[in-house]
Amino acid sequence: GVVTASGWALDPDTTGPIIVQLYVDASDYTMVWADLPRPDVAAVYPSHGPDHGFAISLAVPDGQHRVCLYAVNTGAGASTVLGCAIVGTQPLPACYYGDVPTRFQAYDDWYRTLLDTIYLLPSTYAPGDLVDTGAAGLNSGYSVRGLVVNDLRDMAQAARAAGAPFVVTSAYRSYATQVSTFNYWVSRIGYSAALLTAARPGHSEHQLGTTLDFTSPSGVEPWDYSDWGTSAAGAWLRENAWRYGFVMSYPPIVSPSVTCYTYEPWHFRYVGRQAAAAVHSSGLTLREYLWTTWGG
Repeated sequence: GVVTASGWALDPDTTGPIIVQLYVDASDYTMVWADLPRPDVAAVYPSHGPDHGFAISLAVPDGQHRVCLYAVNTGAGASTVLGCAIVGTQPLPACYYGDVPTRFQAYDDWYRTLLDTIYLLPSTYAPGDLVDTGAAGLNSGYSVRGLVVNDLRDMAQAARAAGAPFVVTSAYRSYATQVSTFNYWVSRIGYSAALLTAARPGHSEHQLGTTLDFTSPSGVEPWDYSDWGTSAAGAWLRENAWRYGFVMSYPPIVSPSVTCYTYEPWHFRYVGRQAAAAVHSSGLTLREYLWTTWGG
């Protein structure tokens, strides 16, 4: 399993970032700089600026562990204990086809809702704050939750500046739309193959309203490339999307064995900058991270 923690830390004696240490069972430890953007912290401590957030992870054996976080003091003086807790980890379940209600179904749980071939949302789940992707400076005609827009806009602008522009080819899908989408892929490639490439209704991350499929401005669908991940846009997103809060849900090598679906270099889910940084630093897939952090 993996122990993860996130939050913010600063030292009144400096405006710069400080080091946060994570100890497990008073022996194994890791550390990171608390330098992720946290505008809410800057609002309370304006003289220190926003870059004091952290996300930290450490692989541990399954079972119970005592975990402690420390903010390392700048200059003379002792470090500060941010908190300690007893946590437990359970192994990630193997992929199978079930219909188990996911644990976190509230609209405010968008960043931690686990969806795969096992866990699903109810058919009535439909966010009420959807806006057009044109609000993020991208092509219109698709919808995402309003909370995604600012970081999506920043990511699109950065990609264009890097010479790797992308466009949206799919975003929010209702339960009913996913019925049609899944049936289309069954008719095109057969039921067994469709199970690996298209989520059954209720199991799709697109129903959250925080997940998008991207492609290149040419308009060719990304799944019609031999590997869209090697295109300019695909390669840029693979390396940089996490900086803007987006995670590739089904990366290569471990898909479908760990993620339950085949490799999709175009499919990115928004979990927020802090959680995305934690996923990136842990080396885990999003499915593994959500399971070890929150459970099903």
